[in-house]
Amino acid sequence: MDTFRQACTGAGCDKWVTAKEKFCSECGQKNPYWSTCIGRDCNNTLSGKDKFCSVCGIKNPNWRTQCSGRGCDKLVAIRDQFCSYCGTKNPNADSCLQNNEKYCPATGVKNLNYSVACTGSGCFKRVTISQRFCLYCGTKNPDFPHEKKVAEAPEKKKQHLYEGTKLTADYTDEKWIARHRCMYDKLDRDGNGFVTLDEFVYKASVEICGEIGATPEQTERHTQAVTNFFTGAGMKFGVEQLWPEYIKGWEPLIESELAKWERKEMTLIREWGEAIFDIIDKNGNGSISLEEWENYQRAAKVCDTVEDCAHTFSVCDRNGDGKIEIDEMTRQHVGFWYIADPSSDGLYGPGVP
Repeated sequence: MDTFRQACTGAGCDKWVTAKEKFCSECGQKNPYWSTCIGRDCNNTLSGKDKFCSVCGIKNPNWRTQCSGRGCDKLVAIRDQFCSYCGTKNPNADSCLQNNEKYCPATGVKNLNYSVACTGSGCFKRVTISQRFCLYCGTKNPDFPHEKKVAEAPEKKKQHLYEGTKLTADYTDEKWIARHRCMYDKLDRDGNGFVTLDEFVYKASVEICGEIGATPEQTERHTQAVTNFFTGAGMKFGVEQLWPEYIKGWEPLIESELAKWERKEMTLIREWGEAIFDIIDKNGNGSISLEEWENYQRAAKVCDTVEDCAHTFSVCDRNGDGKIEIDEMTRQHVGFWYIADPSSDGLYGPGVP
């Protein structure tokens, strides 16, 4: 095992380190691939290529393998839900299955196998988050998610000011096609001419949520909303889509969404909007200020300058009162992505038609 080598990660260092070297002998940089087996009473040293400990058989959380993305030669760890280089979902990832982690560190998704000590008097068993009661002593599990919801603050009333109107889309509109093509190219992370749902989820829930400081709960909610939305457009994890398939998938999605909009029913774009709104609204006052909007725009890499952020803010602030509310944000995104409403032009800055 000690013959397995990796390039040192120290800045400007061109040395190689083996699995048995905790630090680089040249620059002193800690070797991220050095690890000791986590098995109880096992002190075996493991390298990044060892999926299991050869002594006790425990899985190595630092095991790394080549990314399965087309043309990608990067290594991904068992804890990496997605490749950090091309965004391809890692089929070997199991970070969400570690019992000592309440949330997946990559996506923020709640781990239903997370276990805690039972709170029953004298009970030594452990219960998972999916168990309402301890199977041994019957004590109610305070971490059971449905029980915790009762104690949470009541959900803020949503006005739905703009729903109920009939909106129509024109799928031959050149501006509508151009803005979708622009976003398609931006989200094609590895530039291979295809897009996947994996790339979209990585952008929305790893890059944006990570950059803006979303909580695990917020990230989980946002991940699910993004997945639901693009699944509605015919996308699937691990399935590559060319441009013609991608743009065609938007048509049934929009038709379904606009029908729900007219009936004042919950839409996928509203669901996504509420999830991201909760993350942007840092002070929780039910509206987004210009400062909060700027933080989000930079995290999402939509706008770089203060002027561009201010302009997109004014587009989203439909009633011009100096703050953005969820109804306004949803309506302007419906206008931008669904019907190419001129009042929504500029919502994504000068880089998107």
